[in-house]
Amino acid sequence: MSALVEITAASFNRGIKPALEGIHWTVRRGEHWLISGNSGAGKSTLIQALSGACHLSEGTLSFPALEQAGPSTYETRTRYLRVVSFRNDAGVFDPSTHFYQQRFNSFAADGTLRVAEFLQAVGFNEREPAHRALIEQMGLTALLPSECVKLSSGQSRRLLLAKALVQEPELLVLDNPYLGLDVPGRQDFNEFLDRLVASGEIHLILASTGREGPSCMTHRLHLDGCEITAAGPLSGFGKTAADAVDANVSGAALDALRNYFPSPKEVGGVLFDLSHVDVRYGSATVLNDVTWQVRRGEKWTLLGDNGAGKSTLLALLFGDHPQAYANQIHVYGHRRGPGQSIWEVKQHTGFTSSELHQSFAAKVSCAEAVRLGLFDDVYRRDEVTAEEQQRMHLLFEYFDIVALKARPFHAVSTGEQRLVLLIRALAKNPVLLLLDEPFQGFDDIAIRRARRLLSEVLGPEHSVVFITHYPEEIPEGVDRLATLVSGELSVSS
Repeated sequence: MSALVEITAASFNRGIKPALEGIHWTVRRGEHWLISGNSGAGKSTLIQALSGACHLSEGTLSFPALEQAGPSTYETRTRYLRVVSFRNDAGVFDPSTHFYQQRFNSFAADGTLRVAEFLQAVGFNEREPAHRALIEQMGLTALLPSECVKLSSGQSRRLLLAKALVQEPELLVLDNPYLGLDVPGRQDFNEFLDRLVASGEIHLILASTGREGPSCMTHRLHLDGCEITAAGPLSGFGKTAADAVDANVSGAALDALRNYFPSPKEVGGVLFDLSHVDVRYGSATVLNDVTWQVRRGEKWTLLGDNGAGKSTLLALLFGDHPQAYANQIHVYGHRRGPGQSIWEVKQHTGFTSSELHQSFAAKVSCAEAVRLGLFDDVYRRDEVTAEEQQRMHLLFEYFDIVALKARPFHAVSTGEQRLVLLIRALAKNPVLLLLDEPFQGFDDIAIRRARRLLSEVLGPEHSVVFITHYPEEIPEGVDRLATLVSGELSVSS
């Protein structure tokens, strides 16, 4: 059986530093591989090595099936192998020309790239039946006239996958493809991959934490500490060390943290109050007659499928949506509008989301990324107190990522970046946490630790709004439920 990819005794560098060493791996025709491992284990690095983004310092990396057809060039390899990575989502929202809140600013969308234009740049032809069928299967037909910057994280994921498939690669490589997808979206996505593989037109390599995947996968490669610790057919693939980790990790660090999350002061009563809120863009309704009140100490889950309006709702609360001023919205006892600074809202609020991650372009260390989150006004740079410094350190220690503090934020893995942004949201001990899919990219260990922290460290005076597409991620004690369906909110408590 001919090999599609062959790696022998290979070492790869990221910059001048070794990232993977002593890699042996062969992908043959008829095989579809799942690459698993915890955050920082080397999954994305291995994928970057396949695409040529990491320097090969020792050994060999070849594509025998491609080379049989003639000399391998950058252009032929690019057509042969297509990579879809979460890190590339930011490429749809080019940080050099767009800003974080632009998704919520309809006036700022003029001249921005539209979905159809994005696909046409790689050969999409709306008159081609196969292309139309692909776009329909991906659920993108209605979005073709939309601005890319306005898409939800799940919609962006589908767009990037469609871009790769339009180019008809022989080898499709997906890095964390489930980020941002709701339950129906994940099921549809897996069924789509199964149909794609069954057609015999493509081979699949998929990097994930191993929690989910299509039934078409035949083999698994597991990484730990940037080394391959197991590889072979899925049948009979035993548990890895990471699969068997006890949920009761870091108990001592959890105990230490409790002293650094006292009940927040200065804010009481109703934290935010929305009354008959509407958000529209032209004829499109995003939120319709939403009424919702959250009081101090309440802990809510906000559920809804992709595109239901969840991120828009949180943006209204956090101060990132201009239509907040055209609606009846009171935050911390004040009507949104003249007389209340956006920084007064952010002062008491911890926030993380996929949009914040995509737009976070500061060239700083992981520790500095967290420290900057303590400042509520871009013009203020207060000294960090000893209590804040210790709280930040204990959070890094609790998640077992102290070694990341000095590393550049942009140089760590996607899951590690999202973990740093969760620490950033927690670091100032806010009265209200707005957490929009905060566990995206986390491995199972990080999810267990984060759930325990939110359940056991936050006190009865802390409030939470928690968005997720995975019900099993909801921390214990988050006992109120709000659900968005097509922009309409229903509340149960």
